[in-house]
Amino acid sequence: MLKLPGNPHLGLAGLCADWVGTRLAGIAGVRVVECALVRVSEEALSGMPAQSEARLWATPGLAFGSLYLVESANVLGLRATLDAANPGELARIVVVDTWLDVLDRRKPQGSTWNLLLDTAELRAKLRIIDFGLAFTEILGPPMLGNSPNVIRCPPEWLSYVHPTEIAEAIRDINQIDSAVIRRVIESVPGDWASSIPRLSELNGYIEDRRHALEAWFRGGGLL
Repeated sequence: MLKLPGNPHLGLAGLCADWVGTRLAGIAGVRVVECALVRVSEEALSGMPAQSEARLWATPGLAFGSLYLVESANVLGLRATLDAANPGELARIVVVDTWLDVLDRRKPQGSTWNLLLDTAELRAKLRIIDFGLAFTEILGPPMLGNSPNVIRCPPEWLSYVHPTEIAEAIRDINQIDSAVIRRVIESVPGDWASSIPRLSELNGYIEDRRHALEAWFRGGGLL
């Protein structure tokens, strides 16, 4: 799956958020989909289907690529999420989404989620996708009208997210070597970085947020 440069909605900041967010979430122990930077040529774009909306705006350059899961399904409800989640997994997703300030784990339309069911094995597994609306306080104008310090826990998950699981996820995030976080941010390609005015602030923003997690969750009554 490719997210192409030129998208009029999130632009290069959205590609950057997806790249940094997906990689940091994976480091923090969340099951993501393998991703890579993919250079897309003018010739490749010319082969897009004539009816594709992306033909109107896609430009050559580096795209955000993620592995296409042939055996997968969308998550459409709480039951499917609970059946696929491992113990502590929902709490870890909530903590990671709060750390990275992901605004749309549940999409604004309300009926679908930025989650996939990986059905390649007998028991489906959750895969977390789409970090394009992370870090918007730094990478782009704040979107969806949400405060950047809100705990990102879907209301229907509250009964299944436990303090000990939250504490473990926070501890793991705080144990990530700062050099690892810095290298992830430094891997943002120059093609994108030159169009993101506040990218140099992202490392400090991410560090500040991870050190604030415990206070936020205690203040929210989840620790």
